[in-house]
Amino acid sequence: MTDPIHCKGCNAHLGPQARRGGSLCILAQGDERILSWWLCDACGVYTRKEYVDRFHGDPDEYFYGPFPREVGDADLELVAKCPSWDDKFCSCSTHEHFG
Repeated sequence: MTDPIHCKGCNAHLGPQARRGGSLCILAQGDERILSWWLCDACGVYTRKEYVDRFHGDPDEYFYGPFPREVGDADLELVAKCPSWDDKFCSCSTHEHFG
């Protein structure tokens, strides 16, 4: 998927992949899901992208939000506590919370 990411609050383009606030890989019902948080400089809210790599079927992307800054910041604080954000088999409390 290569579509640009837009803010769910004001529709501003959120920039290159390097500008995301953080990511977390989880395993849910056999599918790998990558959650990514993007903070909009224009309106100050978060958009969360969920990339789903399906065990059976084609991958897909979903976009959620807008989330107030304090909600996105709290999510990213949890992500920062994970010892292995890119390990979908990690059993830390962060993965349990989002998975």
